[in-house]
Amino acid sequence: MSSSKIPCTLVWLRRDLRLIDNPALFHAAKRGQLITVYIFDEDCSGKRRTGQACLWWLYHSLKSLRNQLSQWNIPLIVKSGKDAFTILKKLLDRYNADAIYWNRCYEPFEYNRDYSIEKRFVARKIKVETYQDRVLYEPWKVKNGKGQPFQLFPCYWNQCLSLPQPRKPYDKPKFTVHNQGCVEYKYDDAGVWQLLASIADNDTSTRLQDFWHPGEEGAIQKLKRFMKNSLKVYSEKRDCIWLDATSNLSPYLHFGEISPFTIWHTACFMRHSTTRSISVPLHCTKRYLTELGWREFTCHLLFHYPDLPEKSFKSNFHQLKLEIDEEKLHAWQNGSTGYPIVDAGMRQLSQAGFMPNRVRMIVASFLIMHLLIPWQKGEEWFWNRLVDADLAQSVCNWQWIAGCGPDVAPYFRMFNPVIQGEKFDAEGYYVRKWIPEIAKLPNSYVQKPWEAPPTMLKIANITLGKTYPRPIVEHKVARELALATYSQLKRKREPPSNKNKKRKRAKKEKLKD
Repeated sequence: MSSSKIPCTLVWLRRDLRLIDNPALFHAAKRGQLITVYIFDEDCSGKRRTGQACLWWLYHSLKSLRNQLSQWNIPLIVKSGKDAFTILKKLLDRYNADAIYWNRCYEPFEYNRDYSIEKRFVARKIKVETYQDRVLYEPWKVKNGKGQPFQLFPCYWNQCLSLPQPRKPYDKPKFTVHNQGCVEYKYDDAGVWQLLASIADNDTSTRLQDFWHPGEEGAIQKLKRFMKNSLKVYSEKRDCIWLDATSNLSPYLHFGEISPFTIWHTACFMRHSTTRSISVPLHCTKRYLTELGWREFTCHLLFHYPDLPEKSFKSNFHQLKLEIDEEKLHAWQNGSTGYPIVDAGMRQLSQAGFMPNRVRMIVASFLIMHLLIPWQKGEEWFWNRLVDADLAQSVCNWQWIAGCGPDVAPYFRMFNPVIQGEKFDAEGYYVRKWIPEIAKLPNSYVQKPWEAPPTMLKIANITLGKTYPRPIVEHKVARELALATYSQLKRKREPPSNKNKKRKRAKKEKLKD
């Protein structure tokens, strides 16, 4: 129990596992003594259990933050359970803490839970302070002219950009002797740490350590490297999948090891820098911040439309009954479809828990359009294997590809995997890295091994159907079947003027591959 009259604050950490720009931690440190807690809830997203790759990251992220806080003798307690209120109340009582601070979450399940907990603590005269943290623009603050949530990204983002600039990041908390954890803390959470460690050590997750370094320090280093080397060519190079031209910050953002405010203001600083060697063209900065904007938009959509994880936003898609070909689904999952760009992406996902955004679109389109498998099956597979599996982004991105979300690609937009590979991996670097068995093929055939002459396949030590699979579907046939299947969807009646506008837009957007 705390023996002094210095106030003790409990800081409830969630996806804000950092010191820099952590509002709850910053303000708690100014108040007096503090203690931090993370509650491990396997159903932390309502009906969703955290994926295996994310559990690996979570363990190492918590471990990193615990090491940081231990320098000031501030404990990070990890508890397990579904009843967050009871866990928090016991900790408040145990350490005579008279206040609880946290940074706000925005997924519907978390938001409703937090609102309920806040009301119960306020009724008990416990001081509760919550702060904006995970998003630049909170979902309820961005509305259209009719006071409704936006459904189209360009309209949403233009509205955001018309608002005041996002706040500047907070500094690191100024911990003092008074901030040291409420005294006499005993580490009685060993069981939870052992559980997380056992998850982190499984065969699949162990491979991730070759590609990632979770923790705030890793996030800051990635940000600095990206801003110095890649931001100035971001617009031109972001889709070159064999280049490391993107920030790769999404898992660090997901776990809150870096904040969107830090990224925003760092990018803006680079744009206005007077140092010629680091100054960045305006269009590159705007393009990168637009990607941050899409992340904001998906949070906005999930907050206002909480059913998105369970069902398609466009109701006419509910009538679409697709039979799942388990053999083809298995081939897609294991990177053995016979299309190198698709297989390379799926193998990278298995090994590194990640793949470039362009490749995500290609493999998702292949599953939905070429194999006619519901988007939910793909989203489910990604959820368990991505280190940056975020509920809002996951369901919105998959629905975008499927053509059934609020802001979507047309259902007839079907990526040709060969053309996509030749366009974004022209030299075959990406494919060769993840599919070494076809590495000896020349560039002209590395994206379509089945067209290579028999003599060339022999020289490259490739036996189609044995060392590398033949395509499980033929693109032209699959495209015609997909168009026939999706064109049967019943359309909602619209005014003739709207129909004509959509027809013209669709004609412009339709791909000819």
